[in-house]
Amino acid sequence: MKVKSIREQNLQLPLIKFMINLVFGIDDDATASFIAAVTIKKAEFSKSFRSFNFPTEVIKYLEEQNKLDISKKTIPDLIFLDLQMPMMDGWEFLDMFNKEFASYFPQTRFIILSSSVDPDDASKAKKTASVLGFYQKPLKVELLNSLKNTEYLRRFFE
Repeated sequence: MKVKSIREQNLQLPLIKFMINLVFGIDDDATASFIAAVTIKKAEFSKSFRSFNFPTEVIKYLEEQNKLDISKKTIPDLIFLDLQMPMMDGWEFLDMFNKEFASYFPQTRFIILSSSVDPDDASKAKKTASVLGFYQKPLKVELLNSLKNTEYLRRFFE
């Protein structure tokens, strides 16, 4: 008995969508966080998105992940980071991440998503190796689609 190929059987295989596994958003603005979550889902950018109101919540999360066996860790591939937040601003968080966590989570990258119009912020973002870009809020599908084609993120979508 001859086994028929998929083409001969006229079977359709499910379309596999490639996307980033886990994305975090850090923003004290609930509206901006909601827009980011909806936009990420609409653009099919990430399998999972988790929003945090304050950088200190992410620090606690990363400390807990650091205690786990490597096979059980759930590490964000990308973090959308606001700059202007109370208690700890985005730059302070990024400095702390780079000093205390980057060696444990080397694949994590950042996108600054802020309402800041300070040219120094954009310049600093360009000089920070773990930052892939600096963009104005709110997050838009067009931006996510263009990010899918950037050198670092392209691998998630191929």
